[in-house]
Amino acid sequence: MIVSILAALRTLLHDDSTLQGLLGGAYVYLGWKTNKMHVPCVTIVENNESSFRRTCYDQFKTRDNAPTIQIDIWVDENSETAPNAPEDIEPIADRIDVLLFRTGVTNTRAWGRVSSSGPYPEENLFHKALRYRFEYSIIDP
Repeated sequence: MIVSILAALRTLLHDDSTLQGLLGGAYVYLGWKTNKMHVPCVTIVENNESSFRRTCYDQFKTRDNAPTIQIDIWVDENSETAPNAPEDIEPIADRIDVLLFRTGVTNTRAWGRVSSSGPYPEENLFHKALRYRFEYSIIDP
């Protein structure tokens, strides 16, 4: 995936004041959760990507890419304040949907959630995985 799209996605989530309010801060990270990250948080990773050459590729060098990204929501069940329970994850997931479906990420289109799992307990945390598919085009040199 183009690095600028991943960075724009992180910025979209990171800078949203409503999402910050739900998380207690701007805790949005690229990559898998590590011990150095603040919890609660949201992590973003690329899951997979397909690429298709458009008709007349030899002339225009245009490809349509369709990645799937995974956005994980993490909350600490040992925290004394919300979010700290499975039901606290749903408003966070709903806000992410709003941002991706209404606002979107520059130079992308056709956002849709393809799956979700959880929330389920994992190492004193509750975790929900959301997978989204979208499209973007690139022009090869």
